[in-house]
Amino acid sequence: MTSIIKVDQIQTTAGGTPTAADLGLNVSGSLNDIYHARTFNEVSTSSTSPVVVLSATVPMDTDNFKYLIQFHTPITKGSSAVNDGVNMYIQLNGTTVTTVYHRLYDANINTYANQDIFSYVTTGYSGGSNVTVAGLISSYNGDTVNTHDNSPDSTTTGSRIIVWEVSK
Repeated sequence: MTSIIKVDQIQTTAGGTPTAADLGLNVSGSLNDIYHARTFNEVSTSSTSPVVVLSATVPMDTDNFKYLIQFHTPITKGSSAVNDGVNMYIQLNGTTVTTVYHRLYDANINTYANQDIFSYVTTGYSGGSNVTVAGLISSYNGDTVNTHDNSPDSTTTGSRIIVWEVSK
């Protein structure tokens, strides 16, 4: 069953026009800047140690702002093993700040995983004014994993790092 609510106007109890905060929306902070790095270079590894896919230097003011960092990369399998997996990492100035494991189920080596999106918020991080942000991958169990694609004309978007600067 679907319900529909239609109104002509919403007012505060005093008869005025409500603000977003009046409606219960958190409006604190603001988006100040966005930094974006992208590559179409393919990375292939069977190493269980992290290998850099992409890095970029980003000016950061962690005293006044927090940063949402996302690492996006499409992953393929390099073998037909069913239990392949990939570890994804985000590093700030060479220090790993967060890691995620993604299991690649399909035994077909040409099957692409979804575009993996992996995020980190810099709460409490203070690493200087110019921070090298890096996205890395490693094989979970020594089988080959690949980023994709090295063609700008591809329907995939390559690997990307996106950094949003947000007021605290």
